[in-house]
Amino acid sequence: MAAGVAAVGAALLSRGFRYSRRIDFDGRTVVITGGSRGLGLVLARELGQQGARLVIAARDDEELDRARRHLQSEGVDAITVACDVGERADAERLIAEAIERTGRKKLVLAGLWTEVCIAFPTVQALEDGYEVYVVEDACGDVSQLNHDNAMKRVIQAGAKPVTVLSTMLEWQRDWAHKETYDAVMDIVKNHMGAYGIGVEYAYTMVHGLPASKFAEYEVPSLVGAH
Repeated sequence: MAAGVAAVGAALLSRGFRYSRRIDFDGRTVVITGGSRGLGLVLARELGQQGARLVIAARDDEELDRARRHLQSEGVDAITVACDVGERADAERLIAEAIERTGRKKLVLAGLWTEVCIAFPTVQALEDGYEVYVVEDACGDVSQLNHDNAMKRVIQAGAKPVTVLSTMLEWQRDWAHKETYDAVMDIVKNHMGAYGIGVEYAYTMVHGLPASKFAEYEVPSLVGAH
């Protein structure tokens, strides 16, 4: 079962990587929790090879050291932080080490899970004087209630809620930025619902361009499942 789940995850990641390669990660700092093995390690290797500065976190020192040596063998450097993000002190230390590499005061946070991995660092970062944006629809929790209450908490503390679409379009800023235009439109058409349908309509019906060809998901069969 584990092999099958890993195969499914790898297939989904490979699709995401096709988009990420059109976005410049060179010089950007990326924090990956659970980055010592499995999909987290695959993600670290891919983004590291694209030039991202990596901070990978996990609970086990030995696993982190193996992951660091594996990444080095692939030409990727990474800072490792042994921590349990469910513990406030560990979460604070992880975020602090990642932020020190950028020197920036604006933070964009997203991930699992909202009421711990996002809420705890957000509240502490706000207390420390950072400006925090939480990408609400890129976060998740054990239930909708948990997620909603966590978002209420960070908003009350002073964080600014944003969405994937608003964040991406704010980074794009101007359609005259041609170097990222196609990548943004690909994401919009594939993942942004009604907006994507509207873009496709404008391309085909207004501008007379051929219809987009969307890649089909290929979900491999589970190996060893009973």
